[in-house]
Amino acid sequence: MRRLDGPHGPVGVYLIGMFSGTSWRTDDARRAKAARNDRTSLVPFLEKGVSALREKGVHVWLQFLDLPLDRESADDASPRRTENG
Repeated sequence: MRRLDGPHGPVGVYLIGMFSGTSWRTDDARRAKAARNDRTSLVPFLEKGVSALREKGVHVWLQFLDLPLDRESADDASPRRTENG
């Protein structure tokens, strides 16, 4: 996890894209990693980083985007935005 320091102050958003579905190519190395990292397992890890930044005075939030790779979902032009909590 990394945070980009911007020129406009100590406020930020961690934007996490959650890729899922059956359309991953079998030779794509990211396929297994994506399958291992569901939201439930990622939230505690990400919250540690957020808490550390908040202790330093940075105002930061987690935002998740559900990005299915299924062919049926590809017709839906807008990603599904969900919030943590």
